[in-house]
Amino acid sequence: MSFAKRRRKEVLVTTDQNEMFINFQVVQLVTKYNMSWDNGRFADVASCFTEDGVFVDATGYENRGRAAIEAFGVKSLDLFGRMRHVTSNHVVNEGESGWRHQCYMIFFSGLGLPSREIVSAHYDDEFIIGRDGPLFTIRRVILDT
Repeated sequence: MSFAKRRRKEVLVTTDQNEMFINFQVVQLVTKYNMSWDNGRFADVASCFTEDGVFVDATGYENRGRAAIEAFGVKSLDLFGRMRHVTSNHVVNEGESGWRHQCYMIFFSGLGLPSREIVSAHYDDEFIIGRDGPLFTIRRVILDT
């Protein structure tokens, strides 16, 4: 067996690939969350969480459970208008207390209105990996100061 074939075979069986796949799944979860929020599909936003998941909004208020998360989305649409979320610099790791994800976020609010507001923040997430992929258990929005 040539060195290239041996080396290729070794790379295919590393645990790094599992971590890369988890990273990919988490970024896909964040993308689903963003696209759902930005398109007013708040039941889909809530489905990104476990049944008893918690969304901690920028004021620190804890929206517990999918029904509360969905209701918060509807309320925020009334308050701020349509939004666009942009996330970057995703970091996923497994610690003693479980899986964590952090990323930077900017969002534009008031789309379609005369004024637009740009807000920068970051997400601090905890999640589980279920049979169908990751789900948020806690998602915190922390505004930049």
